[in-house]
Amino acid sequence: MRVVIALNSFKSCLSAEQACRAVESGVKKYDPRIETEVLPISDGSEGFIDAITPTLLKRGYMRETLQIPDNPYNYTKSCALLHRGDRFILEMASICGQRQISEVKLNPYSASSYPLGLVLKELIRRGGKLIKLGLGACATHDLGIGMLSAMGCYFYDKDGSRIDAKNPSNMRQIKFMDSAVFDELTANCRFEICYDMPNPLFGPTGATYSFAMQKGASRQDLPTLEKLLTGFYDVLAAHFGRDVRTEPGTGSAGGIGAALLTAAKDSQLYPGFDFVVDLLHLDKRLSQCDLLLTGEGALDEQDVTGKSTAGLLRMAREHQVPDVALCGMLDKSADGLYQQGLSAMFSICNKPMTKTQSIVNAASLLSAQAYNVVSLFNAGKQAALRDRAREQQ
Repeated sequence: MRVVIALNSFKSCLSAEQACRAVESGVKKYDPRIETEVLPISDGSEGFIDAITPTLLKRGYMRETLQIPDNPYNYTKSCALLHRGDRFILEMASICGQRQISEVKLNPYSASSYPLGLVLKELIRRGGKLIKLGLGACATHDLGIGMLSAMGCYFYDKDGSRIDAKNPSNMRQIKFMDSAVFDELTANCRFEICYDMPNPLFGPTGATYSFAMQKGASRQDLPTLEKLLTGFYDVLAAHFGRDVRTEPGTGSAGGIGAALLTAAKDSQLYPGFDFVVDLLHLDKRLSQCDLLLTGEGALDEQDVTGKSTAGLLRMAREHQVPDVALCGMLDKSADGLYQQGLSAMFSICNKPMTKTQSIVNAASLLSAQAYNVVSLFNAGKQAALRDRAREQQ
């Protein structure tokens, strides 16, 4: 029996690698003879760099920790990245991620993408010609105004006074901008932007209404935030002569993808999941396995329309491989995954418990539930063999 274990991160408690290893321990506890292949997965979000590091190290890339220069924010001072020659790969979650800021301090009116801009500027200064950026799990909702400011864009109010763009709430005052420094900085650099969700920038499925509440917004804040971002994007689109607000993925990471795709002449936006699974040759590995175990911290309606769980399910279905998803929080809205062919999904919580308890014990709970799943799967296989034997008698 061969099992592919491909989980995303369980945010706030387990990285994708840790989640996969916990599942593997449960599988091996049931039967150490079972062949397992551990493939931590990311869709561009948290864990993107960790998921692709082992493969890219074999291809001549180096991994390093970059100290963020001139960063005025205390929540992060460094980030991990991969590089080979003039190519760099990084993830936004390690720079402006929700993980860096305590839940009670999340605030979409003040969280800034400025540190991301500092990192991108430094990579270009170091000779970067191709920068691949994974989006998702960020704490910011500023449509990249902080990032653009750090990279040389200047913003002005109607009277021509310069606006402090490190504070996202100031974007309501912006009437025009100057991008001469930014244009020169990025003239010879290509940006490949890997989004985790295919949402557009605005509307009922856009950045604000889909993700802002995860970043500290209240339901009452949503119309105000939507108006704030719409007004700022109108300035961006008019200045650069490009309007991408309806493109898939522009709503990811508080609009960072939209900002780069609009402002940087040589840029491309595409699903991070596709990049990762192609790099890991997951299609071939699924064709050679009996069971796929996947999952992430929460399964909900977002997994039905995007994210890595839906992508893995699609691939498993193509190879007729049973797919079981494990998670911490299982929302009713995830039932749509069954209509897409998912075999089963289970929460790892085995009794009433608080969120804190589930986070603290996530690894052991995940391992125990993996044991249960493989036990049930094996029992089903044995029953099928017995039925086949009876039919042949």
